[in-house]
Amino acid sequence: MQINDVCVIGMGPAGVTAAIYLKRFGFEPICFEPMMVGGKVNVTYEIQNYPGFMGMGPELAMKLEEQVKFNEIKIVRKSVKKVEKVDSVYKVVAGQEEYYFKAVIIATGLKEKEYKVPGEDKYQARGISRCAVCDGPLYRNKPVAVLGGGNSAVEECAYLATICSKVTLIHRRDEFRADEQLVNNLKKYQNIDIVTPYVIIDSEGDKKIQSLTLQNVIDSSVKKFDSEALFVYVGANPVTDFIDVKDILDERGQIITNENMETKSQGLFAAGDDRQTRLRQVATAVSDGAKAAYSVKEYLKK
Repeated sequence: MQINDVCVIGMGPAGVTAAIYLKRFGFEPICFEPMMVGGKVNVTYEIQNYPGFMGMGPELAMKLEEQVKFNEIKIVRKSVKKVEKVDSVYKVVAGQEEYYFKAVIIATGLKEKEYKVPGEDKYQARGISRCAVCDGPLYRNKPVAVLGGGNSAVEECAYLATICSKVTLIHRRDEFRADEQLVNNLKKYQNIDIVTPYVIIDSEGDKKIQSLTLQNVIDSSVKKFDSEALFVYVGANPVTDFIDVKDILDERGQIITNENMETKSQGLFAAGDDRQTRLRQVATAVSDGAKAAYSVKEYLKK
């Protein structure tokens, strides 16, 4: 059984940073990422709050991948199915292979929550998306709707307003969870209609969605409008269901760490959006990644 020093699971901003720092500390991390380097950055339209960078999310993802290649960091293009502790090391199952490590950094981020739109079975969910950057161009110059009240919903609403004829933003509360600046930014778009406090009670269409019916959560009044697509952003859950280690997850599946990114299980660390934290941004993920790598260095020195 070959035992390696350290692996990084997930190559978003947190994982990439951790891998770069580990490399600079003299380690040869093995990184697991079945998708594109950059994580959710790849499907973020615009990034304005990361110091030193203002631009499109995919552009930042490309820069992250360039740094991975420059540092000659090894990426295994497989999904991790299980992480468990075996004696004093960790077994990582990816694809059909088993790997063993003295230390593991988990940086798998979040996955959008599933949301079943009322009536969607009638047209097999066609016209429902969770990625505006991916699918938005399909609805150029057409009316669409966005469901949600967080940063992702508001940011993608602004993006869709640049290509769609009209965008209706639906939220079940009058107040948004999104940053105030992002919400205020929507005012500059003439084709955005903010509808609160409403929930979707029905959707209609032939081969795809064509209209939505909403109900006011206070007075139960109903309104219906045309929409050729619905982009759903109703929150996300941490991607941690593959972790088989006791006492490191809270009731929501978030990884519990201290300020040094250490879990209660020695040798197991976490970084980024999958851990228990109040703020989830590119900047905080990068910080977590650097801290986790440093903690691994100190741990492996013992």
